[in-house]
Order: sequence, then structure tokens, then C-alpha cells
Amino acid sequence: DRDGLLAARRARRAAVALVLSRTRARSRHARDLRTDQRCDGLAL
Repeated sequence: DRDGLLAARRARRAAVALVLSRTRARSRHARDLRTDQRCDGLAL
């Protein structure tokens, strides 16, 4: 149904926004990039 599609789209958009904000915050701390990626690998 349409509501389900809209909700999924909204969730996907939120996830994309979260990833973008994370990469932006990460680029500020280039020194911690390696440890950040290690933590992300474990989380995934």
C-alpha cells in the first residue's frame, strides 16, 4: 500500500541523511578515521 511505501522511503531517506552526517563529522576528525572504520566494521 501507499502508506507503507512512503514510510519505507522516509526511513531510507533518514538512513542516508544519517550516513551523510556521520561522514561529514568524520572528515573533521581525519586522525580518528582508522579507528572509526574499525568500530563501524564491528557494528555492521
